[in-house]
Amino acid sequence: MTRKKLNLSYIDNDSMRKATFNKRKKGFMKKIHELTVLCGIEACAVVYNPSNSTPEAWPSNSGVKNVVEKFEMLTEVEQEKRMVNHEGFLKQNISKAVANNNKKMKDNGERLMKEVMFQLLRGKRDEFKLTNKNREDLCNYIDQYLRELHHHKNETLKRSSEATNAMAPPSMVEPIISSSEIPEEVNTLTGAAADQQEYYPVGLSDQYQYQQQYEYPIEPQDLIDNPSQNQDQQEEWLISNDGPF
Repeated sequence: MTRKKLNLSYIDNDSMRKATFNKRKKGFMKKIHELTVLCGIEACAVVYNPSNSTPEAWPSNSGVKNVVEKFEMLTEVEQEKRMVNHEGFLKQNISKAVANNNKKMKDNGERLMKEVMFQLLRGKRDEFKLTNKNREDLCNYIDQYLRELHHHKNETLKRSSEATNAMAPPSMVEPIISSSEIPEEVNTLTGAAADQQEYYPVGLSDQYQYQQQYEYPIEPQDLIDNPSQNQDQQEEWLISNDGPF
């Protein structure tokens, strides 16, 4: 069962006011004790009772005296660093309320300028009676709106480009055998020598390969026995006048 909301106002009934005072005082002392134990701080409290001329101190008179003496030993700047009194508390609340009010007014103004901008784009110019200040605010809002659109566009393109680059395959395939692992016996031709090929007549290529395989010297073509050529030479010798017959 939820507690009934308390009405913060002065209690006119004397007996009820005294009973509330004693009850709240005990709860207040208990909270201070819990604060000192849980947070490990030094604290004290002095409560004045309208019906009693002697104030009540917590935890004791000597304890209150020690805490006050330590506080007075601090510099003025350290004493007022986090000090909050009634006046300071009210000023903080007023500052927060003013800041919140300004934020609400700014949000409402931006909503109004956004509505005016889209209505003007639809051609509804006669529905608004804009002052010079309203026109200036509208221009500023349009500029800010366009900047946000460009920023959003650039961010979207950047993310899309990064995703495409991450999914793209590698441009080159690394060789399985590096250049340092190629055997020394392999001879590579460079320049024009790589494009030149040796030509051998028909019938001599097999002989050339055989000779190179067994490292025989290459026999000149003129010394190769050609039967047809020998027959022609014999016929010329027989019909020559200088022959033996």
